[in-house]
Amino acid sequence: MAVNDQMTNAPTLNSDAKGMTAFEPQDGLSNILITGGGGFIGSQLAYSLAATYPDYRVVVFDLFNYKGSLNNLDRRVQNVSIFKGDIFNDEDLSTAIMAYQIDAVIHLSAQTSVDASLATPYESSKANVVGTNVVLENCLKHGVKKFVHMSSADVYGKAEAPGGKFREDVAPRPVNPYGASKAASELIVHEYQARGVDTFIVRASNVYGPKQFPDKLIPKSITLLQQGQKVMIQGTGEDVKHWLYISDVSNAFNVILHRGVPGEVYNLGSHHASTNYNLCSSMIKTITGATDVELWMNKVPGRPVVGKPVGMDFSKLEGIGWTQQVGLEEGVAATVKWYGDNAAKWWGNLPQILGITPK
Repeated sequence: MAVNDQMTNAPTLNSDAKGMTAFEPQDGLSNILITGGGGFIGSQLAYSLAATYPDYRVVVFDLFNYKGSLNNLDRRVQNVSIFKGDIFNDEDLSTAIMAYQIDAVIHLSAQTSVDASLATPYESSKANVVGTNVVLENCLKHGVKKFVHMSSADVYGKAEAPGGKFREDVAPRPVNPYGASKAASELIVHEYQARGVDTFIVRASNVYGPKQFPDKLIPKSITLLQQGQKVMIQGTGEDVKHWLYISDVSNAFNVILHRGVPGEVYNLGSHHASTNYNLCSSMIKTITGATDVELWMNKVPGRPVVGKPVGMDFSKLEGIGWTQQVGLEEGVAATVKWYGDNAAKWWGNLPQILGITPK
């Protein structure tokens, strides 16, 4: 159902289309539905597309659970529509696709936490495999022309890395239920490509930025520190992650939507990498002013198995027009400022969300 009438009290948003390349609008591409569109990536992609392409209609499709927030949305943007629906519900998907005459679906709705997948692996499979299947079946049934699927770098795990980087043609070898569920979902996407839907798979590195729910490393560490709490470091903190700022991710989907080759897989990698220890140390110094960062770290056992600490070769994506524009230092600084100004009013009871026990 449409939920525009529920958004009267949503905080004011400024659409940030920074770095989004404006392509010539394509024939037959005017109505785009984003599953998980009320979440961190989906909402910012929706408003960036709407600002860059005023003749497009962007439909945010979301169940609005704990991560998909109405606070991420702005009903005053005329070419964004909001539809509350469940990706497991054929009637919801059919209604939205038919009502808005959808030409393309960007599928972001997923269970994205590695730790949560280790605790409840069946939930990851349901959300990421079955959910993808249901959405694709409705795309096929209603003649949706394009389907862009967000996968993850976690599919690679301990795969071979020729030249020290993962390429798209490397066979996945995931090491956790989240990565396995994403790898399985890709097979379903390939099946529907064979059945007539133009599909595109995006394997993304770690994404961060303003409005991200505070259960991932960067937003959780920032909000913990701003609450006077220690950050959590898994193991020694020497795990290496490659980081992408949200505006660069939005532009990647924009480029793939307009320039991508059907049936292709695209690595969405990053030039900016850091160990968790070094990244958290930098945030500790910025937020607390502390010189002894160890005093602000709570070290816990690491994950039983981790993937290779290598990056992805994303030259294929660069070859169709994408470039990374935001560095890690710049992006983290903007993110720290946003959480300092907005986190409490955006997410509500932060101590409860962060698991802070009242004193």
